[in-house]
Amino acid sequence: KLPKEHPFKHTPPRRATSLNHNSPSMPNPMYKEVPYLYSVLTFVDYIVLIVIGHLHDFFSLLFSPPAKFDGLPPLLDDFADFYTRRVYGRLQDCWSRPICSKPGGWFDLLPREKSETTRDLVLNPDAPVRRCINLGSYNYLGYGDANGGVGGDVVHNVAKTLR
Repeated sequence: KLPKEHPFKHTPPRRATSLNHNSPSMPNPMYKEVPYLYSVLTFVDYIVLIVIGHLHDFFSLLFSPPAKFDGLPPLLDDFADFYTRRVYGRLQDCWSRPICSKPGGWFDLLPREKSETTRDLVLNPDAPVRRCINLGSYNYLGYGDANGGVGGDVVHNVAKTLR
């Protein structure tokens, strides 16, 4: 209960905001519980990727001749380079996507294709640029847009409020 002389009657006192968020009387508003099925499937997917990667390494050792370095040691250890070669290589299209516009509410995405000779993704200059909605950037609401965004409306409303 707030004292009568409290200047902000709509604001709870500081101690009320530090309650245990795990109590059933006050659920945590910041985090939602991840369904158990999604957690298990995520771990299973990573396990499948790792098992496929180890099988690929095993069969490549059996059927391909060892690399010759002419007396030089290898630059990377097989175990240390495993994640980059076998796991991230299969998932790299989810990240590191090249864009050719400013990161506003919408952006233009450059298409890539897997190279035939290497496992890298290379830009395809003949493919059309894809227009995508931006849901993963700090600027997905368009606050940083130079024109056409919501920045002008925000500045106008703040100035109107401060008058």
